[in-house]
Amino acid sequence: MKTAFAGTAALLALLLAAAPLPAGEETAGAKRGNVWQERLDAVAPSIVSVKFVLNLRVTMIGRGEMPAQERNVEARGVLVNDRGLVLTSNTTFNPQLGFPPQFRNRIEVKSTHRELRVLFGNEEEEYEAQIVARDSKLGLAFIQILDLKGRKVAPVDFKDGGVLRVGQDLYGVTRLPRGFDCAPMLGKLTVTARVEKPREMWAIAGSFGGMGLPVFDLSDRPVGVLSVQHAAGGAGGGGSATFLLPARKVRTSIEQAEKRAEEILEEAKEKKAEEAAPEKEGEEEKPGEGGEKKPGGGEEKTPGGSGGK
Repeated sequence: MKTAFAGTAALLALLLAAAPLPAGEETAGAKRGNVWQERLDAVAPSIVSVKFVLNLRVTMIGRGEMPAQERNVEARGVLVNDRGLVLTSNTTFNPQLGFPPQFRNRIEVKSTHRELRVLFGNEEEEYEAQIVARDSKLGLAFIQILDLKGRKVAPVDFKDGGVLRVGQDLYGVTRLPRGFDCAPMLGKLTVTARVEKPREMWAIAGSFGGMGLPVFDLSDRPVGVLSVQHAAGGAGGGGSATFLLPARKVRTSIEQAEKRAEEILEEAKEKKAEEAAPEKEGEEEKPGEGGEKKPGGGEEKTPGGSGGK
């Protein structure tokens, strides 16, 4: 009897396992199981596009200067605070920084940029921005959106950074170009080595190529940022390679950039107030028909810094 009961129970379990779940339960299970889609959806709002016009003047050592070049550049960045500060790679603005040392010694590149704008997702609206700081050692650049127009943003908080170790699995999120809808794209990485010189950083392997973008552990904490780094001088070569800078190093750079960003925002606010002031002052001067200016007129108020509170 025990044998027959055990056989019946086993057959019943097999039939139940093979039976399809009701549609609702199957869908819910699939949603719960797609953790990678959830991670992509969570990080994507923090990843923005940065566009600008880059002017290049290239000089080949021993050959002279080449004709000036102008390029439309599109890169990716990540929001790092709720006031619109964006972190990206410094090589975006200075391509020479990405050259191996042997080429940097033979080619001089002078670069300037204009029409710097930030875009969210696949939206058409562009937000005027300005570079506020560059960290040449870490290879990072910081861009401040001058007017968010009331928009709420979703920054990545590096204060709760995770701990790195060799063999650790990580992931990052970037975006495809605008020609492909700026679709968010996920990449996976593995930590392969710890490097002490020229500074603490981690070697990685994988499919994610988001320079200047954050990388997360599987607990969804930002553990660092990818950056092009050069070998220590006189260390017997090594050239340049992409490494993961730890979150605490990046956080220090962010804090320094935030101080400068506050000054830029205040300057932008004062400039906007000054641009609006002449219209009001002009209206006040209309009733005066004599050739003599009244004390306290518009020209005398400006030096006093009425907008510089």
